[in-house]
Amino acid sequence: MSIHYAIRPAHPAAHLFHVVCRVERPDPQGQLFMLPAWIPGSYMIREFARNIVRISAVAGGRKVPIEKLDKHTWRAAPVKGALEVACEVYAWDPSVRAAHLDETHGFFNGPSVFLLPIGHEHEPCSVDILPPASPIAQQIYDLHFAILWVCVVIFFVVFGAMFYSVFKHRKSVGHKAATFHESVTV
Repeated sequence: MSIHYAIRPAHPAAHLFHVVCRVERPDPQGQLFMLPAWIPGSYMIREFARNIVRISAVAGGRKVPIEKLDKHTWRAAPVKGALEVACEVYAWDPSVRAAHLDETHGFFNGPSVFLLPIGHEHEPCSVDILPPASPIAQQIYDLHFAILWVCVVIFFVVFGAMFYSVFKHRKSVGHKAATFHESVTV
């Protein structure tokens, strides 16, 4: 993949997501990145860039200067090889249009957290959603997966019993169907 994103809940109590955008072939004149001001389906100006708390760039293990050009655009200095831009995004918007994160749950809408490398708009990309970093957030994450597996087991037990009953008590085996009547006093 030419563009790769990774996002993880960095500090749920502080409502911060940590987002990394890796560009394999950045622009030789300096890669531009931007966040949109609006999202499809909701045409109100949202200014997602105002939620970026920190931003930095790295290439080949060395820090790369990154400058803010306007409200929602940044330029990383020219580099050879892959470029990684990391940012912390403040996520305290309970609507479905942006991002929200606390100790109990989190969600995000891609345009509000993922920097777009300008010039790579139509290239394939991948996203890794990483587990939380804090111990409490990790416990909540583990609890969610434990509950998921309990639900999966319950699903198979209930539907297994249902299919067994339908198969074992079908009419072709000789079972007679019950006759019900309309009396509600019984």
